Amino acid sequence: MRASDIQVGDVLRLKRDNVYGLGDMTRTVREIREKRGYKSVWIISDQPNGAGDFEAFKPSDFSGHA
Repeated sequence: MRASDIQVGDVLRLKRDNVYGLGDMTRTVREIREKRGYKSVWIISDQPNGAGDFEAFKPSDFSGHA
């Protein structure tokens, strides 16, 4: 997906073959955060990770809206 197509509150479907090994899952966008020095942004989900932070993805990790 393109970052311009994503908004806070959207429910997005991860690509089935994502590099995180999560399979075909959905995530709700909690925040869109810019990365200093990069053109792409972080898509912060509503799911906590093992370190106590929220999961972060690239827009290209998603196949589309759920």
